[in-house]
Amino acid sequence: MIFNRYFNLALCSASLSKVGQVLALAISLVIALGIAATSLPGWCGDEATQQQDLTALKEIDVQLRKKPGDVTLLCKHAEMMGRLHRYDDELKEASEIIKSNPRSRDAFLIQAHGFGNLERSADAIKSLDTAFSLGAPTPELLVLKATHLRREKRYAEAVKILSKVIDDHPDYSAA
Repeated sequence: MIFNRYFNLALCSASLSKVGQVLALAISLVIALGIAATSLPGWCGDEATQQQDLTALKEIDVQLRKKPGDVTLLCKHAEMMGRLHRYDDELKEASEIIKSNPRSRDAFLIQAHGFGNLERSADAIKSLDTAFSLGAPTPELLVLKATHLRREKRYAEAVKILSKVIDDHPDYSAA
């Protein structure tokens, strides 16, 4: 519909020269294609991102062969499983990291992400609480915890957390 309007505007412009009409038509085509591309996010963006993630995963695998016990690389690998929507693998890898490194805050955050995507909010809350005991929570993580509390129908706790975030960070609109 938008394309038709721009197309008609370009062709019906009697005051424009032929070159002007062609230019107006080209501009309308570019605008229409731009709108089409933004309205169809899976058209090319998701595929490209998935390919980038798979490439990054392969690079992490190569690095892990060189440094098999590197916690940072193991966390990156587990996080990449989540980015690829392989949440069971993400949880499995995060749990393995936690077994050998029980003070790995990143592993608990990755685990919380996996639990959240598998709609296991109670487990996500436990993982977030452990992560918070290992390092100060960010406003984003507090809002995430409040979201899981809401899913568990623990509204009073969620409101308390969000109120604190709003008091401490009044410009943080997500709260």
